[in-house]
Amino acid sequence: MHYKVLDRVVDLADHTKATIKSAKVISGAEAFRKYGWLRGMPLANSTGNLRGMVVSARWATVFHFASNAMKLVEKAAIFASLVRNLVEAKPEVDKIFSRDDNWMLKGAQLSTQVSSVCLRTAFGSLPFAEHLISKSLGGYLQLADLAGIPKAGSWNTNLLRLDHSFQDTFHSVTDGDKMYLLVNKYLVFR
Repeated sequence: MHYKVLDRVVDLADHTKATIKSAKVISGAEAFRKYGWLRGMPLANSTGNLRGMVVSARWATVFHFASNAMKLVEKAAIFASLVRNLVEAKPEVDKIFSRDDNWMLKGAQLSTQVSSVCLRTAFGSLPFAEHLISKSLGGYLQLADLAGIPKAGSWNTNLLRLDHSFQDTFHSVTDGDKMYLLVNKYLVFR
C-alpha cells in the first residue's frame, strides 16, 4: 500500500518537473521571439542548442574574424605571461646555480621554480580578475562615500586591504622557494 502511494508521488513529481521545464522553454521561446530582429528564427539548431546560429552573413563574418583574432591574442598573452614569469624567476634560478649544493638538490630547487612559473602562468588571470573587480567596486564605494553614505570609505579601505592580501597570498603560494620548503618539510620524510 505504501509503495503504491510512494510511486504515485514520484510520478506526480516527475510530471511536475516536466511541466515546469516545458513552461520555461515556452516562456523562454516567447521572450526570445518578442525582439523584432529575432522574429521567425528557430528556437534552436538541429542539435538542440544555439551554437553556430547567426542572424546574418555580416555577423557571421565578424564572429569568425573576431574568434580567429582572439585565438592569436590568447596565445600571445599566454606566451607573454610565461616570459614575464620566467624573468621574475631568474634571480631565484641564478641563486640556485650559484650555490655550492650538489646537483640533486639544485634539481629539486629548480623543479619547484619551474612549477612556480607554470602555476603563475596558468592561474595568473585570477589575481588580475580579482584586482579588476576590486577596482570597480572601489570606484562605486568612492562614489558612495562622496554621496555621504556612512561607512563607504571604510569599506573601500577594507576592500583595498583585501586586494593587497589576495595579491600577496597568490605570490606567496606560488613562490618556488616556499614550495620547495613545504615539500621538504611536510612531504619528504627523512
